[in-house]
Amino acid sequence: MRRQSLWLAAAAAIVVSLTVAPVLADSNPETATTSHWQVYAWIGQNVQSGIMTMTTTGDKVVATLKNLKIHGTLVDYGNQMNATYTGPRGEGWITLTFHNEGDGFGGQWGLKGKPADGKFVGSRVSASATPAATQ
Repeated sequence: MRRQSLWLAAAAAIVVSLTVAPVLADSNPETATTSHWQVYAWIGQNVQSGIMTMTTTGDKVVATLKNLKIHGTLVDYGNQMNATYTGPRGEGWITLTFHNEGDGFGGQWGLKGKPADGKFVGSRVSASATPAATQ
């Protein structure tokens, strides 16, 4: 019985380790990985949408979404990104939490030094589905 419990615990640890880092790049910190995301961002009652291009190198992330420039760091084994942005409304912050499956995220954003002002949701799109202008 004890051997079966150890085997089940080891199998569970392997499954968890395979699912926890949806956007974390290759373990080589010099390797960059680019992904594309269909994003919806709420600003009060208004919603903006677009394709966000995210390039991850190690735990560092650089992303663009229309006229926003985003610089972030992956934490919590790649499950969360803490970032700052610059755009037409000024500077601010973004926190995204990635789904374990690596196919989407949810989060919030706010202006610099202020509490959350809106929310983000996004889903991963394949490179072939992204408009040529964003690649």
